[in-house]
Amino acid sequence: MRTRTWRRSSARSGTCSPRWRSRRRRRRASTSCPTRSTGAASASSGSGRRWASSKASGPWRRSFTAFNRSRSPRRPWKPSAMETLLVVGGSGLVGAKVASLASKAFHVVATYRETKPKIAGVEFVPLHKERVEDAMALVRRTKPAFVVDTAAMHNVDRCEDERELAWQVNAGSTGAIARVATDIGARYLFVSTDFVFDGQRGQYREEDVARPLNYYGETKLAGEHAALAASAVNLVTRPSVIYGWDDTRLNFATWVLTNAREGKSINVVTDWIGSPTFADGLAAAILRLLELPDGGVYHLAGAEAMSRHEFAVRLLKAFALDPSLAKPVRSADLNMKAPRPPNSSLTSAKAKRHRIAVVSADEGIAAMKEQRSLDSFVPPARFKS
Repeated sequence: MRTRTWRRSSARSGTCSPRWRSRRRRRRASTSCPTRSTGAASASSGSGRRWASSKASGPWRRSFTAFNRSRSPRRPWKPSAMETLLVVGGSGLVGAKVASLASKAFHVVATYRETKPKIAGVEFVPLHKERVEDAMALVRRTKPAFVVDTAAMHNVDRCEDERELAWQVNAGSTGAIARVATDIGARYLFVSTDFVFDGQRGQYREEDVARPLNYYGETKLAGEHAALAASAVNLVTRPSVIYGWDDTRLNFATWVLTNAREGKSINVVTDWIGSPTFADGLAAAILRLLELPDGGVYHLAGAEAMSRHEFAVRLLKAFALDPSLAKPVRSADLNMKAPRPPNSSLTSAKAKRHRIAVVSADEGIAAMKEQRSLDSFVPPARFKS
């Protein structure tokens, strides 16, 4: 019986040719031959990644299919030695989604700050990001091929009060981790924010000048500069108004839904406009981004610009709750300490050009409904502002 063998070609050719003599077999093999990514993101692995299982559902499947290379249905390709991906901030909403999805192709090490999460196939280690020496030692010890840094001090008003801590978490430690990652040959990705812009016009592109209005935005912008200064292949992503199911802390969507479920009215601003970003879609896009050869800044935000109030109304209608519970107010009525950009919506056209899916608000909300019922959600005590 003849043994069939795959011969993987060089990254330059982007093809592979099985050693079969039959033309019919060659034609059949060409339909399932895995192509190889080029550039720094894939040079170490020599192949494309498979981030999602065949059972993956939801609108973010477009991200999966965009970078899931075809595999032979009989003998799917598997890496001979699984590389490590380090997720800094793995207990947060985005970090947990990235860790779970990446565990299908990597040995994933993820950090947590307080409560240790439980995600199958993910090794969790404690870390306070502001402890720079501990963070640097973790990178050296785990020797990852990629570092995805989602950890941050997100509370905008708290950043105004605790500036030293905010700077250390969002900028100082970010730069240290990026430099150590570069030293060991790892690629570093930093998750930033739309709050690096002043919000005077909205629909910001990557090349637009960043002018943050608050200290949180200043620290995140400094983190961006530090990440990109460490290596030309490092990446920065900017999402906006991240939402999704999270059992550890409330985000905007789960805050709206849990209050409305209890019949409580909520004040929601009409003059803060963003691009609501579904966390599951963002995680898939981040992993897709790691396969691209070029570094730089990429906006990975939702497909539409809308006010917080409009987004809240869409959520309530989709979950058959009373939309009148979302009371429209102006941001000036809330007496916030730190100013917020009035329109920090982002355009993700650059990501689309690289076939990275951008999920609309309606798609993200529909996916939340598919994932679990609102009745099954037990709200945590904390709210992530």
